[in-house]
Amino acid sequence: MKGLVQKDIYQLTSSWFRPVRIFFVIAVLAAGMIFLKQDSSIILVLLLLLMVNNIQSLFIKDSTNRWLSLLKSLKISTFAVIGSRYITLVVICVCGAILNFVYMLFGMLLFNTSTGIDVLVISSICLWVSLIYGLVIIPFLYAFKQNGLTLAIIIMFSCVALLIKFSSAITKLAYIIHSYSYVQLILIAIVALIGIGIISMVVSYLIVEKEK
Repeated sequence: MKGLVQKDIYQLTSSWFRPVRIFFVIAVLAAGMIFLKQDSSIILVLLLLLMVNNIQSLFIKDSTNRWLSLLKSLKISTFAVIGSRYITLVVICVCGAILNFVYMLFGMLLFNTSTGIDVLVISSICLWVSLIYGLVIIPFLYAFKQNGLTLAIIIMFSCVALLIKFSSAITKLAYIIHSYSYVQLILIAIVALIGIGIISMVVSYLIVEKEK
């Protein structure tokens, strides 16, 4: 499994760490810091989601190179194949969250508009959201290949739009959230993350097994 994760990370970093892309990201982050100031963290949130979206390129390359067929011929277990892709997701999200933390910390020192606790909480939320997002899209990528990301995003946006339409539901949800303590909310977030992660892995496993 370690070798599979290293292969995924190498493919992603080889496309990310190019002079033009690095310059573009630095320029966007600098512009965000100058013009958006304390709100510039939204740029990193979007950047983190784009990093997660790049997992799609791994599935496209696997399909083009018939990578899964090769792994099956080598008798590598489906669990190892699936597990390595989820570990790659975790690595991406953690690296993105660390980048977000450093960027926000720099903004806090520069503008003195937030506290260290605020930076830590926002970075943790970004990590949680990016993990949930990745856990949702991976089964779609296994099922629908290059069209999976588009389909998953359409479904997620549709769910959000439907939720926004029913403002009473949002009000009730906000009331429920405020009724819990911070410790309880953290525990709920962890349990939800684990639950969605298990469901996501099981669905992905069943999809890959069915394709054998």
